[in-house]
Amino acid sequence: MAYSSTTPYLTPKYHIEVPTHQVYIREASPYKVWFGSKFYIGKGKSIVQSVESMATYIERALRTGKNDDTSLYYHIVAYVKRARIIKGRVELISDESFIGREAELLILEQTLLDKHKDDPNLLNNSFDAYIPKWIPAEQAELFIQWKNERDAANKAKRNKNRPANKHKAKPKRTVAPKGK
Repeated sequence: MAYSSTTPYLTPKYHIEVPTHQVYIREASPYKVWFGSKFYIGKGKSIVQSVESMATYIERALRTGKNDDTSLYYHIVAYVKRARIIKGRVELISDESFIGREAELLILEQTLLDKHKDDPNLLNNSFDAYIPKWIPAEQAELFIQWKNERDAANKAKRNKNRPANKHKAKPKRTVAPKGK
C-alpha cells in the first residue's frame, strides 16, 4: 500500500480518514477516532491496520444489523447508525512511537480513558486499557503493576476521606399485625 505525503488515506468499507503523512512510519501509537462530535480512544501497533479493522467491523455491523454488545466498537456502531455519521477521522494523541516502551503506551491510554470516563462523547466500550497480543509480556506486567499500585493508592485515598464515625442506623420500624 503506497502512502501519499499530502492526502489522507481513506479506509475501504466504512470511510475513516487516516493522516498517513503523519502516521505511516510510526508504530505503537495512541490515537482518537472522531465520529462527528464523539470519539474513540485506541492504540495500535500499526494505526492504519487498526483503523482498517475498525472500519471493516463498522461496515459489517451496519450492513448486517448485528452489533455485538461485547465488541470494542459496540458504542461506535450504535452512534454511527443513530446519528448517520458517514465518515470518521483519526487524530494522533502523541507524536512519538512507543516501540520498546509499550507499558508507557498502555499507561497513556489508561490515563486518557480515566480522564474522559465521565465524558458523554467517549465511545469506548470499556474504561480499562486493552492489552493486545503484540505487547510483550514484560511490558504488560509493568502496566498491570502500575495499575494495581494506582488502584491501591486510590482506594486508600477514598477510605481516608470517609467520615470516621458512620451514621447511626435508623431504628427498625415495627408494624402491628393486621386484624388485632
